[in-house]
Amino acid sequence: MFSAARNPALAAELGLDILTPCKYCFGTLKHAQERLARDIKLKDIFTQLMEKTLGM
Repeated sequence: MFSAARNPALAAELGLDILTPCKYCFGTLKHAQERLARDIKLKDIFTQLMEKTLGM
């Protein structure tokens, strides 16, 4: 889940769009986005990890 949420975060930081090669790739990204939107605690953990590992 971390990489599925990480890639859109990186793209947003760089101002880039994301193009997925298949519907399953898209589904994985969409699932991560929806899960982070529903679970504030998980989103906070993800945000902390992103700040630590990437200096965002």
